[in-house]
Amino acid sequence: MAGTSARHMPPWQATADVPDGSGGGGAADKLHVLAVGYAHRAELASALAAAAECMLEHVAPPAEAARRLAQAERQPDVIVLVQSRPGEIAQQQVDALRRAAPLARFVGLLGPWCEGELRTGRAWPGVLRVYWHAWPLRWEADRACLAAGRLPSWAQPETATEDDRALSLAPAALPAGRVAVWARDRSTAEWLHDACLALGQSPVYAAPEGDEPLEADAAIWDCPGVLCENEDALRRWVARVRPAQVIVLAGFPRWHDALAALAAQAACLASKPLRLDELAAAIRLARAARGRLK
Repeated sequence: MAGTSARHMPPWQATADVPDGSGGGGAADKLHVLAVGYAHRAELASALAAAAECMLEHVAPPAEAARRLAQAERQPDVIVLVQSRPGEIAQQQVDALRRAAPLARFVGLLGPWCEGELRTGRAWPGVLRVYWHAWPLRWEADRACLAAGRLPSWAQPETATEDDRALSLAPAALPAGRVAVWARDRSTAEWLHDACLALGQSPVYAAPEGDEPLEADAAIWDCPGVLCENEDALRRWVARVRPAQVIVLAGFPRWHDALAALAAQAACLASKPLRLDELAAAIRLARAARGRLK
């Protein structure tokens, strides 16, 4: 964890030399991220890989991380608390990390067993909570914020609500394109339609019973239930929109759902409810995946 100086300007404040909002390069590559905790579950290890290009180090025991931080010449900008089950990282350990790195922002990367933790009253105060299935798109959306010279979600005030973040993180329109949409219920289809328009995209809604090929730059498939029970329907949609790459929407997905989406050759898995900046990130990823096919 060596560096040049303990005193440095956070990269989300040094925005003069960042490129346009493409989501790659620029300030995001200057980030120093320290992961603390236990990523022994496959879903957590996979989620951490999204930040691999700027990961400073991964230290499992929080006490060891605090000790190293106290001796480091340069502190991390972001500390990711990796927890698969409630109580793996105690509040006293978080407090020790805060004392060792007072300028760092804290984000919790949480496994499926933590989804009910807010009801118990034991959640860490002042820590942005992101579940493993939302992490890749949230991280990509934050990279786009940094590249555009705006504050990412983890740099918002600790008192900010989800509504505050949604309003401040509204993404800019994407390059014009067509997005094919499949959704079983009308309310989801209408939200996706309006969201695509807000992002400068032309949505093409597909009737559920249809099978004619669709021409699009990216595609969205809203899973009607448990993903692993609808793999055949997903594969038909992937074939129907090819070469466009598919974004799979699922409610509270599990690791086997992520594997099913990967096996069906989907570009990415997005968990509901989905924020507009996360949808923008998913469309960028789907377009990039299509571009790599050429």
